[in-house]
Amino acid sequence: MIPPTKPLFMVLKREPFDRFVDGSKRHEWRRYGKRFNEQTCAIGRRVRFAHGYARKCITGVITSVELRPATEGAAEIYGKDALCIVMGIALDRRAKS
Repeated sequence: MIPPTKPLFMVLKREPFDRFVDGSKRHEWRRYGKRFNEQTCAIGRRVRFAHGYARKCITGVITSVELRPATEGAAEIYGKDALCIVMGIALDRRAKS
């Protein structure tokens, strides 16, 4: 039997964390690379978002994965020529706080 993969842990600032909680944010953009790629961000993998490094967390599952060039906010963070992985996330209902 193959052991389950640990949830993918990501730290968020307050505004994006709150937007996930209220349902207005459903995708997370990260720079494509060793930590965030098709293997580490596979559809069906569990995710855990933390607000800062505090204990307040929400959990969910990756529902879609797409590679895109950085646009707008992602370009400000990662640079205009960066390639990003965009994950669709469905939060667990019980995990919303």
